[in-house]
Amino acid sequence: VWVTIYALFTLKFVQQGTLSSFPEFAHNFYAWTTGKIGVFLCVASLAMLPLNFVVAILAARYSDRKLLFSCEALSVAGLLLMLCLNGRRPLLPSYVCGALLVYGTTIAMESCSMSLLSKKIPGSMRRSTCNAGLLATQAGSFGRFLGNMAITLFGALLGGGHLSAKIVLFDLVFFGTLLAATAV
Repeated sequence: VWVTIYALFTLKFVQQGTLSSFPEFAHNFYAWTTGKIGVFLCVASLAMLPLNFVVAILAARYSDRKLLFSCEALSVAGLLLMLCLNGRRPLLPSYVCGALLVYGTTIAMESCSMSLLSKKIPGSMRRSTCNAGLLATQAGSFGRFLGNMAITLFGALLGGGHLSAKIVLFDLVFFGTLLAATAV
């Protein structure tokens, strides 16, 4: 149960960090206009409906835990695509694919985590006021809050030039611990 709560926290943290930082990086690294950034975020959000349909089909064939682990691994791959190496920005297709991969897999992870949580929740956490739904909501909200705070703090301490590498490395640490917890 606690691994799924941690998964919800981590995915919301990384998802919010990616969504909040994308406009800044796209503008600074690739000179994208506000309109281009808005279209990208709109298309990314609209693509999540068919993605959830695919996750529903896959959930009928594979266990929630396998789907969750696969999504975590794909999120790490997306974060690696977004990583600045040797002080150079990533190529535009790499950064866009990485952002889409991270956003899409965190959406899919949320579905898998909630499904797994609903199946594994103890009876005592189903009936009370402080139930699993409340815990999941609070974990997600706290993850969003800390994702935004991390972007703000890294931006204030490091400036925009080094922000991408540091926030992606921070996200990789979170997903590394989540992969280890899920694999066990």
